[in-house]
Amino acid sequence: MKNSIKKELDIIFENWYAEEEVSETYFSDNLFRLSKDKSQSELFMYVDDCLEKMLDTQDFYDVSELVNYAHSFYVWADTTEVTPLLKKNFKEVKSHILRYGDNRSIEFVDFMEKKLKL
Repeated sequence: MKNSIKKELDIIFENWYAEEEVSETYFSDNLFRLSKDKSQSELFMYVDDCLEKMLDTQDFYDVSELVNYAHSFYVWADTTEVTPLLKKNFKEVKSHILRYGDNRSIEFVDFMEKKLKL
């Protein structure tokens, strides 16, 4: 069975909206917590969890943070293998990022096109 971080992502983003004062390192702290002591294959699997959640939101900030998570997990996984979600839905992922993401998110599109050759 696939090791998933979907529930943790839900909690991270629910808490983000529920907290009145969240530290400016909230998302990076959680990113490092999720990746701590994980294998490269686990990090690779986390990419699709982030992208699936990203496709379910149109919130600019959420999209940007989820793309940052996906990109970080890809880099730390140190692979050019294409994830199952990207194999199947690259055009949808790219379109969603270009529509709702920030400039940093667009760097992930460049990464996917150049390094992953999508």
